[in-house]
Amino acid sequence: MEGSVAGELKNDTHTADKAPVSATTAEKNIKAQTRPNDTSAEHNNIDRLALCHGIKRQDGKEYPPNTLTQIVSGLQRYLNTECQRPNINFFRGETQFIDIRKCLDTRMKELHAQGIGIKTNAADPVTIEDEIQLWQSGVFTFDTAVGLSNAVFFYNGKLFGFRGFQEHVSCQADQFEILKDSAKDLRYIKFTPGLRKNSQGGLENRNASLKPIIHCEQKDRAYSIINLYDLYLSLIPRVGAFYRKPTGSVDENGSPKFGAAAIAQNSIKSMIKRFYKEAGIDMTDRGISNHSARVALCTTLYNKNFHDKA
Repeated sequence: MEGSVAGELKNDTHTADKAPVSATTAEKNIKAQTRPNDTSAEHNNIDRLALCHGIKRQDGKEYPPNTLTQIVSGLQRYLNTECQRPNINFFRGETQFIDIRKCLDTRMKELHAQGIGIKTNAADPVTIEDEIQLWQSGVFTFDTAVGLSNAVFFYNGKLFGFRGFQEHVSCQADQFEILKDSAKDLRYIKFTPGLRKNSQGGLENRNASLKPIIHCEQKDRAYSIINLYDLYLSLIPRVGAFYRKPTGSVDENGSPKFGAAAIAQNSIKSMIKRFYKEAGIDMTDRGISNHSARVALCTTLYNKNFHDKA
């Protein structure tokens, strides 16, 4: 093979006087220099995959060990598909790739020893104190369209287990109903799930039925969640997107007004963080994200001795 790929990778290795090579750039370099019909041992082995030691993030920091594995997997996929070499597997099987596996294994152990990639970016829960502050600061309120929108977004995570982004984007207004149990004289919210991470509606889930989630009225609460949803649903169309854009104005009855357009997806991505900033809640050393509302739900269920799969 003309012009060793490994040689080029070594030239791309980050040094004190040279900028680091991103994973994307290194992979493009390999693809540009790889010939699909080249079956040489040097091509297959890529000289012990020198990129394991050469690739760094654009800021010069090391990639976590699992990211290196994903990079190697991407190169393997390229060789399998674009180069039509389905027999190539860097992680098991052929002994001809043992040097690659050893190189990757050694580098991953070195990074772990340095503490890189050990800490996961898990979301922290929204605490009861945080929730109270969000109400008291006016970030959550019945009086404005923004306050209503903020509150239902949060409680969709805390009460109905919405994950960080896609389940919010896909949410429809007609998935919610405010009903009443006449025998118990108790109102409740009935939410019928649609698209969820563990039920995408494909072939494997075609017979799966997602059970409705019920949240009953808690009359001792300072802020009625049933009244919150009841008011919000009365102010938006009952079909279509659940999250409508607040207008900042009021209608002829003095009620908060929402526009016909849905809230932009870019805005949805960082809603909970925005709530915390507006409420003046310190986020130092806390993993606060949209997922934090769901984590609060999981924490509550765990503390009440519910099964992990509940």
